[in-house]
Amino acid sequence: MKKVYFLANAYSPHVRQWLYKNKEINVDVDVLTIDVDGPVKPEANISYIGLPILRKFKLLQYIYAGLYLRCSRKYIGLLHAHNTSGYGLTAYLSGRDYYLTTYGSEIYSCDHKSALYYRVIKMILDKALRVSSTTQKMKSYLIETLDIFPNKIFNFSLGVNETFSNSTITEKKQFIIFSNRRIGELYNTDLIIDGFYEFVKKVPGANAKLILLEGDLDPKYAEIIYNKVDSYGLGDSIEFVKGFVAESELVECFNRSICSISIPKSDQLSSSILESISAGVLPIVSQLSAYDILISSGVVSVVENSVVDNFEDIYFKFINNELDDFREKLMNFSNNLDQDVKGDLKKFYSEN
Repeated sequence: MKKVYFLANAYSPHVRQWLYKNKEINVDVDVLTIDVDGPVKPEANISYIGLPILRKFKLLQYIYAGLYLRCSRKYIGLLHAHNTSGYGLTAYLSGRDYYLTTYGSEIYSCDHKSALYYRVIKMILDKALRVSSTTQKMKSYLIETLDIFPNKIFNFSLGVNETFSNSTITEKKQFIIFSNRRIGELYNTDLIIDGFYEFVKKVPGANAKLILLEGDLDPKYAEIIYNKVDSYGLGDSIEFVKGFVAESELVECFNRSICSISIPKSDQLSSSILESISAGVLPIVSQLSAYDILISSGVVSVVENSVVDNFEDIYFKFINNELDDFREKLMNFSNNLDQDVKGDLKKFYSEN
């Protein structure tokens, strides 16, 4: 059995899916982390490699963890860093061989930030033996903007845990929209609330509800969101779900919801959207090239002008019982996508 050490936040949904899929292909994973909190302990051995007195200084934690691994004789095996600017920096400073999984926001923004940030990101990517991405757009960006060697980039999606496709099919009586991305400026949470407010005004009889995941939110931006909810008088119509949540809680949210919404400024092919599709809940998405396969397959509702139009369209499909065919189409798409995951993952971890 191959031994891999993830450098990652063990409690994030992204890492949880990697752990789940690696177990399916018989890759033994332990997680090395500087993060210490989460709702559910993942099915993996977790070792804390940070320094407690530095917990408020995350960059210093990443640096310390890398230097610790450089000096330590423990955790001998392949390192796999999950994100470039944080745990990728740890892997780079460790002096060891490592693979790297990119996140969209940190990569797409690197040429808009400082020259130092760009150089550090490129340095970390250059040293990685292999890099995983989930979209052709990300792969092209890595090659064309950051001049990363194409042969070491592996482009694939991990699909989703079968827990979502096995979710209970229940009769849904209330129009509930599930925003299953964390509250954040990147994810345009303010625009979602604006659109929901306009929809409630336009269709007052809809008895609509919006579920928002707080996740690892930015407190300053979150305060803007809370104030907006109060100013719109939406306190009784919006449900906040605090922190990272267990899969069972996500499934419960999908079981209650008619549609989900994910309209970030930039993205890869997010597992959050794939989870919604697998659960048979129609996602509303922004028109990003990362979502091309979803858009061309007709398994998402694309925002063209205002998200209010999408809410209204799906609401009337809901009250006219027109969403059952969509559910079957979504789940068939998810099943076909999942069949390719194991082969792609085995290639990524193969010796050659």
